[in-house]
Amino acid sequence: MTFKKCVLVAAISAALTACGSSSDPDQPGSLNSSSSSSGDEIAWDSCERFNTAQGFATLGDGTTGGADLGSGNHEVGATTGAEIVALLASDEYADQPLTIYIDDLITWENSDNSSVKITRNNVSLIGRSENAGFEGVGIELREGASNVIIRNLELRLVPQSHSPGDLISLDGRNGAISNVWIDHNEMYNSRTAPDSANCSDEDCHKDYYDELVSGRSEVHNVTISYNYMHDSWKTSLWGSSDDAAEDVGRNITFNHNLWENTNSRLPLFRYGEAHLFNNYFVDVDGSAINMRMGAEARVDGNVFENVSHPITSQFSSERGYWDVEDNIFNNVSAEGDCPTTGGECKGAHEESTTAYTPGYTYDRLPASEVKDYVTTYAGLGVLDDCLDLPPVSESR
Repeated sequence: MTFKKCVLVAAISAALTACGSSSDPDQPGSLNSSSSSSGDEIAWDSCERFNTAQGFATLGDGTTGGADLGSGNHEVGATTGAEIVALLASDEYADQPLTIYIDDLITWENSDNSSVKITRNNVSLIGRSENAGFEGVGIELREGASNVIIRNLELRLVPQSHSPGDLISLDGRNGAISNVWIDHNEMYNSRTAPDSANCSDEDCHKDYYDELVSGRSEVHNVTISYNYMHDSWKTSLWGSSDDAAEDVGRNITFNHNLWENTNSRLPLFRYGEAHLFNNYFVDVDGSAINMRMGAEARVDGNVFENVSHPITSQFSSERGYWDVEDNIFNNVSAEGDCPTTGGECKGAHEESTTAYTPGYTYDRLPASEVKDYVTTYAGLGVLDDCLDLPPVSESR
């Protein structure tokens, strides 16, 4: 059965739809063959398109973040991590959805040397200034946080020593994290540790930083879209170990992201279900999509260029599986035996090893259009005319 959920998704006070849309099947950008068709096509370069989530985040009760859904909400600005933490914990803002506009650079120091933890529901973090971002400090979703939106931010350079070490971390061990939309951000570390780390070998450089965005244990109904993710050794990990306790039915959608100059984990996925469509992977040295421990993925309409092991199963005792359609592989390599149960890597990306369709409708571009589209519209500088941000004076 497929499901279609019409919900409001907004990081702003204006209503934004998050419904599966359709298009003429004879035109570019038509619904892929696994999707159903209804309604009118949304232009691929429009604010309606960019403000519309697709994928798993539209299931359940949908993902609306801090939007005003008719019963009111709060909109406030913040310039330090300490201010964000105080706003999230404030009784004044606890009764209604909360949108926090980021108006300056959030650092480890101005966050009281701690990650910025979101443990409540119905929250949006939205970059509002040119300097809006997080440097050296991560955003951590914990304790059952749900209905969270993170958009229009530059997130960078979080060392592993700044726990939990990821730019964005979804930790479902003490309550399921659900309905999260991470959209139009730029996320990066470095493949070289800073001089202060005194690194003398590759392992030191590799381990200085951790993932850009990752999740463990119970994490459900997440969409990661239109992000520019680059310069990373360990990029996106879902499931922290092969232990059966991690088998909690994760479901994550990755669409229209640009992944560049990375080594591996794009993503590494244990257990659960993943859907990757219309992503552009370029300059990947180790492996891109690594499905393990029975995880299943739909991989359609993507482009892999200068990529080692585009779709594979490595380094677990049990392999994962994939259903592939309309992907472009340009200058890729997948030679040799994978270090996992299940045999060869060579050519493993070219054929489906399971039949899997995610439980929602979605529309996607044909793979031939993806490279130009994603390099134009992923990351920062796209939403300036789409967010209708209130002046700073109106949300302070």
